[in-house]
Formats: sequence, C-alpha cells, structure tokens
Amino acid sequence: MADKSIPQNSGGQYTGQFTGGAVETLIYTGAGRLSKIHVITAGTAMVSIYDGTQSTGGTLIYSTITNDVTGTTKDVQLPITTGIVVKGSAGSAGVVVAYNKDATGGL
Repeated sequence: MADKSIPQNSGGQYTGQFTGGAVETLIYTGAGRLSKIHVITAGTAMVSIYDGTQSTGGTLIYSTITNDVTGTTKDVQLPITTGIVVKGSAGSAGVVVAYNKDATGGL
C-alpha cells in the first residue's frame, strides 16, 4: 500500500542529498511537496530543481542563487506531481532537499 500520510510539519518528513557539481540526482519519484533546501557545501554555480524523474522532460521549479553559503536554508513549499530531480553544473553547491510524500498534491 502506498504511503498516503498527511505531513504534520512543513519542514519535510523525508530528505535526499545532492553532493554538488555537474551531476543530476533523482531524489524522489511521486507526488508530494518540496519543502526546504539546505545548503551543506557552498558553491559558485546554481543548483536547479525539477519536477520530474530527470531534468530532460522535467519542469524547472526552482533554482538557487550562485553564491549560496553553507548553512543556508530555503523554505520553498512547492507542490510536485512527478518527482524531484536536482541538477548542477561545475561548482554547484551540495544540498539536502526536504520533502513530503502525498499523492493528493503535496498538501
């Protein structure tokens, strides 16, 4: 049976890590809510977050600034329909993405 729990906080019940750099990382597949982004390693290039299972064909829903510093937390609270993919380029920051699972639009 699928996890249909309603989150009790807006901070995200689940997390996934993007290590930074010129890679693409699938964090989660399914509907839900992108809650917060925590910068764990400073970077000099943007990190892009997509609603989808890959950046190609996914919908860009958020991009960080190019000079995020370690310890920065961004409260984004965006619904997702397909999944969460994080993509960087050379110099992108490392981030932890907090999200909630919910098949009814990420509420």
